[in-house]
Amino acid sequence: MNARYRNPFELDQYIREQVVDKSQKYYVFIDEIQKVSQIQNPYVDDADAKVGFVDVLLGLMKIKNVDLYVTGSNSRMLSSDILTEFKDRGDEIRINPLTYSEFYAAFEGEKQYAWREYYTYGGMPLVLSKKTHEEKSKYLKDLFAKTYISDVLEHNKILNEQVVLEDLLNIVSSSVGSLTNPTRLANTFRSVKQMAVGVVEYHHMSEDGKKVRTQLEIDFVANKGSKRYYIQSALTVADEAQREQETNSLNRVSDSFRKIIVVKDDIIPWHDEQGILYVGIEQFLLDEGAVDI
Repeated sequence: MNARYRNPFELDQYIREQVVDKSQKYYVFIDEIQKVSQIQNPYVDDADAKVGFVDVLLGLMKIKNVDLYVTGSNSRMLSSDILTEFKDRGDEIRINPLTYSEFYAAFEGEKQYAWREYYTYGGMPLVLSKKTHEEKSKYLKDLFAKTYISDVLEHNKILNEQVVLEDLLNIVSSSVGSLTNPTRLANTFRSVKQMAVGVVEYHHMSEDGKKVRTQLEIDFVANKGSKRYYIQSALTVADEAQREQETNSLNRVSDSFRKIIVVKDDIIPWHDEQGILYVGIEQFLLDEGAVDI
């Protein structure tokens, strides 16, 4: 029965009994470590002295032939807290969702449908094991509610502000790729809860001769070494009006770095007379060299 190992002394003793051969390398994985209770330290005459999972892990880390890996609830083990507890004696391993190329390689259906699945459901690995739309949607909703709602509320002891937190998540999610700060977020809450993705500012004269400042949006500005890429995303640029709308901000950028418009359609990459590259979203995600065509 695993309940006994929620006692930190029992857990520590059990693991040490398994790693007795000093000539062997042991890899110890402990899941849901936050379930280990904090109990009174019997060796210290202090009512406030407690022993918990941090003490167990710090002790196990001193065993030279043990490589220790730990996972746990976000609410109890947010990275900054854990790194503080371990005082630089532990490393954080960040695990990201699958990139499209990784998703594409693992996708078991007809490859022509891989992109549709990816842009609909994202790159969480477990999505690949779900068969129906209902199963995939439920999994993603539950994951979001647990990770971004329940855990954050619990960790920060927020009781009555879930609606505000949900609004904050919607604002931040809608501005992926742009810089933000607490002041901008506060201003957004006070206004219409909308946030600019990124802007290019230019000055021009109005019809009545007044100087006017105008801001135009650019979806993403990406830096790679000494290179920079200005990227606009669009469903289509099939007609001239749509193309002019998407290129207006790019044409206002004064430097000579790459300017790219990524469209939903599967197209042959091409450049317009201003040097702007047009490329389909699937090629953009699969081909690392697509941005430098």
